[in-house]
Amino acid sequence: MWNDGTQVSAHRYAYMRWHNLGTIAPRLQVMHRCDNRRCVNPFHLELGTARDNIRDKHAKGRAHDQSGERNNSGFRLTAADVDEIRARRAQGESLASLSASFGVSEGHVSVVARGLKRGAK
Repeated sequence: MWNDGTQVSAHRYAYMRWHNLGTIAPRLQVMHRCDNRRCVNPFHLELGTARDNIRDKHAKGRAHDQSGERNNSGFRLTAADVDEIRARRAQGESLASLSASFGVSEGHVSVVARGLKRGAK
């Protein structure tokens, strides 16, 4: 989705439209009460920090969620995760915040956000 020339994820766009906001501060996340990351229902969305999102994840017992795509070394980011990381990074969200949100290292987030393959510079 595009909002004033800036690419925005669909759930952030839905939240902004519903609450008549021009933008949302990059340090804030739009969290899903329903735990469905593809949901754009404004009644299921709320603002919070990365810390709020992590607390919510732990409170709901999703701290060790196994919903990622499997590979030989365990779990990796899904295609939807990669798209969301790139969009949120383009909006100015920090590597630390994204790292905490997706449970991967800041280095991995940096590689994903820049569209590089592992090991590329």
